[in-house]
Amino acid sequence: MLDFHMPTVSKFILPILLSAVLLGCDYFDSDAEVPAVIAAFVAGHDLPDPQPVRVFDLAAGDGEDIDLFTVSYGPPMDCPSGCFYATAHGLRRGEAVGWLVPDLPGRSPFVAYDFGEADAALYTAELFARFEAVDAWAYRYAFLPVLARDPDVPRDVLSRVARGLYDYIHSGLGWALLENEAVVADEGLLTLLAELPVFDDGYDPYATVRERARELLEALDGGEV
Repeated sequence: MLDFHMPTVSKFILPILLSAVLLGCDYFDSDAEVPAVIAAFVAGHDLPDPQPVRVFDLAAGDGEDIDLFTVSYGPPMDCPSGCFYATAHGLRRGEAVGWLVPDLPGRSPFVAYDFGEADAALYTAELFARFEAVDAWAYRYAFLPVLARDPDVPRDVLSRVARGLYDYIHSGLGWALLENEAVVADEGLLTLLAELPVFDDGYDPYATVRERARELLEALDGGEV
């Protein structure tokens, strides 16, 4: 079980701290050529002081063009401790491209990755495993939350994401699922969230997620949220 047991650290602050550590240690390593569709997409968002785009192949020779890409931008931060930068993650499948972040400071319209029926190759357990192996932070804190919020993602995939919360702690991902209208209308998925565990040492990161899921279950049964 991945147990980020840090009860005094906000679920929003922890991903930022992890990203800063990884970037400060030059965690990423990619010499892949940047596909034209990704280069054009990033250029179109007009990020401040962008650094070179880095691309990571997620298809592993399966005949699909699937890439994670990252771009650091803006001024260096905390240089006395070893400079790090804001970094955005994006996803490309064929000609479909989008960000895996909530928002960006560019002056162009923001385009998040829009999951749909054509994205079957992105929903497989094998792709999930490859993504996590390439960049565990981007997988947990960028890819999964965006996927979890999208009502066009198949139910079995949303169920797999919800069941994963029983094995590793990520309360923000639980809330992302509860923002999905398809999850809110599904008794089975809500039940998975309403029964999320309290861990052996009494650490209970899912208390508010469980509470909200139970409220939504009650509303499905004719009550009010």
